[in-house]
Amino acid sequence: TLSSSSAASDVYKRQVLFDREDGQLMFSSQQEFTQIMPQQGWVEHDAEEILRRTQETMCDVMDQANAKPSDVACLGITNQRETTVVWDRNTGKPLYNAVVWMDTRADAICEDVQHRHEGKIDFQQITGLPVHACVRVRHVRPFVCRTVMSC
Repeated sequence: TLSSSSAASDVYKRQVLFDREDGQLMFSSQQEFTQIMPQQGWVEHDAEEILRRTQETMCDVMDQANAKPSDVACLGITNQRETTVVWDRNTGKPLYNAVVWMDTRADAICEDVQHRHEGKIDFQQITGLPVHACVRVRHVRPFVCRTVMSC
């Protein structure tokens, strides 16, 4: 019986299969995906490319193991956490590229939030993260500005 782990980093998708009994790494597959940097400080990924790389690496390790889906007892998944994708609920397709956690285009919003709440709220104490990592609007705003309104 096998266990699988699926991980996405900043530059690649990796899939591994472990022996469920002893935790021994048995098979591994990794593929890079494109870094999209349309302007200085902007970092994006094509969400559909990440999905394709996930499917390709999963098929690759399953082929290496000569395994079928029923041979995999569990699947662990990790992602980039703060990378954000806005999906179309009707089509299931991304409306724009994923805005990656290291993207800086909306840092001014974070600085404004931090300045307005300075001395009142300690975001890092509450969340364990600095305000720049907490404010999701910094990832969604570029999408809204590009597709819905002009900012």
